[in-house]
Amino acid sequence: MRSWINIALILVLVFSIGCGKVFQKATKDDSNSTPIVISTNLTPPSSFSTLGDPKVATMNITGINSSFLLIVNEDKNVYDSLPGSIGLISTDLGDNVVGLAEQKDQVGFKSRMSCITGDCSKLNTLKNKKNRNLNLLSLPPNLKSFYISPSSSNNYNSQGILEYNKSPVIIYREVGVNFSSSLITEVGDQLNSYYADIINIYGKPSDLDLNGSIIIYLGNLNKTGVTGLAGFVSTSDLLNNNEEVLYANGFDGNNKDLSAKEIVKTIIHEFNHLIVLNKRLIEKGIEENIDIWISEGIAEHSIDVVMKEPLDGHYNSISENHSFFIWKSEAIQYHLAYLFFKYLSIHYLDDKSIQDIYLNVKSNYLAIEEALQQKYPSLSFDDLYRDFLITNYIQNVSGKYSYNGVFKKREITKMANVIDNLGLSSGERFIINLNKTQLDKFQPQKTSATMAFYKIFN
Repeated sequence: MRSWINIALILVLVFSIGCGKVFQKATKDDSNSTPIVISTNLTPPSSFSTLGDPKVATMNITGINSSFLLIVNEDKNVYDSLPGSIGLISTDLGDNVVGLAEQKDQVGFKSRMSCITGDCSKLNTLKNKKNRNLNLLSLPPNLKSFYISPSSSNNYNSQGILEYNKSPVIIYREVGVNFSSSLITEVGDQLNSYYADIINIYGKPSDLDLNGSIIIYLGNLNKTGVTGLAGFVSTSDLLNNNEEVLYANGFDGNNKDLSAKEIVKTIIHEFNHLIVLNKRLIEKGIEENIDIWISEGIAEHSIDVVMKEPLDGHYNSISENHSFFIWKSEAIQYHLAYLFFKYLSIHYLDDKSIQDIYLNVKSNYLAIEEALQQKYPSLSFDDLYRDFLITNYIQNVSGKYSYNGVFKKREITKMANVIDNLGLSSGERFIINLNKTQLDKFQPQKTSATMAFYKIFN
């Protein structure tokens, strides 16, 4: 999706690492066969014993420039109102000044955002519905009414005029908004050229209106007042009108015309949502929606897969100390969620195997873990997420801690900082650059059970 999200029935599963456990396992970096040794948990001082024991791991990775400490809150809550979603850290570094790895701001970079709106829990009732094409107004054949509803407010009625009709793509232009016929034709033709690949990889959408096509409304969605909105899917079109409609913005946040390519990216993203709604909710009757970060990550990654173009801007603009678990519809979260599925597809699951995630009855990270363990039985989600975070920091060009050279190395700014009671929400991480002596002596002084400390030695 890409903006204000309004999905119901999100399954929240609180995950924490058991107190006092000893982690004994070894994995290998497929690039250099270097073992990863998980050491015995360290126990915090008695005054903080109720917070639980952290996980402390020692890892040796060749091909990196310096040793560092990776601190991750491995809680995977998707609501920050739940207890345990904030991890506190205090370190025994004395007066040492350490480096906080943080990405430089990318001035002027704008994100594409979207959303799914409506009550998805009722979609499985559509299987037996007989009514078709229920429109509120009687309009000429080349006009169609639409209800623009990307959020809970500022929704409005609109009309579109038919501009493109080559099955399986139908495009209506918002009445009163001018787009060149060549632009609309280019958008439609590109989508037609990608259509077969999309359904081959992700599955078919529903066809409740029996027209064999998807309907696209192309207009000015900046009127909604939703910042950064590039497109959305509304389940009310499925529930009330029995038709498949995708909404796309023809303008960026500054009301400048978007190119056909940028519009197509948005539509591919929204089309993926429509397919997942069909495969998961309508066909299988699974009423529980997958966590938003998973839905958005898969949809954003589908652009890369279908157009065969990595989203370089997403990689270049990521900020290190962010997470996508607690979804706030921020641009950085779309970028990180995309990169997570890019990393997953490079190393573990091919593009078509992504279906195993959204066809799973589980709705959270466990769906990913189960898909992984069909091929890699010993690989946990925590292992995958840790390696993903390490990859984004050390940026190797090959091996497990890389995107296999897909992205050019980005510049990371190192800022002086000292840790003292740092709060990390679910999935957030912090990196401290330490020499080997400091790293070897490091012990956490205060923490919670969901906090993991990885000592990374080069």
